[in-house]
Amino acid sequence: TRMDSGKRLAGCAAIDRSEERHMSDADLQAGGRNLTCLMAAAWNQHDGEAYASLFTDDCVYIAYDGTWLRSREANARQHSKLFDSVLKGSRLVFEPEIRVVGLAPDIAIMHAFGSVLLPWQAEVSAGRRSIQTYVLVRAAAGWRIRSFHNARYRPRQLPGGILLGLIEAWMELRAQLAGRRRVKSSV
Repeated sequence: TRMDSGKRLAGCAAIDRSEERHMSDADLQAGGRNLTCLMAAAWNQHDGEAYASLFTDDCVYIAYDGTWLRSREANARQHSKLFDSVLKGSRLVFEPEIRVVGLAPDIAIMHAFGSVLLPWQAEVSAGRRSIQTYVLVRAAAGWRIRSFHNARYRPRQLPGGILLGLIEAWMELRAQLAGRRRVKSSV
């Protein structure tokens, strides 16, 4: 059964819309957590329309693989196809740490770790852990996502010492062979 995107879902908080236009940090964090709760609920019911309803009409959605969707309609269409095929039975899960920073009374930026578990997975594998950046706008229905960018989380440490020197020498040699001089690193 499809989820009614207008009703509150179990486990997702109701947000009091009567507050002042400027939200406290605690209210911003709660709004972000609620939005991720709604996203997970729609995803876990495999409802592309409900998932896309959390985005603005003119949203920009960039998936981990570089897929670039440019509207709520494209988002709904793409996720409906995914839920009916390669993401059938998948679950969206978020880690507890969600950071939301207000940029203006009705605009915020949010960072969250949200990952997709495939039907046979009980835990997020290191290779599927993802981090997202969201630009949120406040609408009558609550916070909506204007822009979303998803990336796999695979941080790398820059080597130091002799290994860094060898890498820099290799890059310099490659640049010279290509006929360009590389600018020296200040790291």
